[in-house]
Amino acid sequence: MVDIHNSAKGQTGKFVVQAVDSLDNDTKAEMDIDKDLVAFLRKPEPVLLAFNAPKILSFDKELPVLTLKDVPDPPMVFVDKYYIEGEAIDNKTIDRVVINRADVAIKKGKKVFFSKILKLNEGKNRS
Repeated sequence: MVDIHNSAKGQTGKFVVQAVDSLDNDTKAEMDIDKDLVAFLRKPEPVLLAFNAPKILSFDKELPVLTLKDVPDPPMVFVDKYYIEGEAIDNKTIDRVVINRADVAIKKGKKVFFSKILKLNEGKNRS
């Protein structure tokens, strides 16, 4: 049951809302209409809002998947360069691929392919 009534005679600017359940538990809210009308009729101040919703409100918790071209045993090389290639997949967008702190040129997308020739330092391969 919801009961709406004036709280007292002569006080037309106030009313009480009361909700009562079957076990007689009740909740009351008193409203002062005059105060609410003053706030409602007041001319609002201008507000400047700006935000970038897709980046701020992003809930992407899935990590990108990175796959390198299958090389069962890294070969012994006799030159100072090595070719690496692979693909990166994400549920949103792959923005960039970085190898040894250098960006690799890619076209942004959910699935991107990349390749790069790396300069090697003399020494043994590490596993």
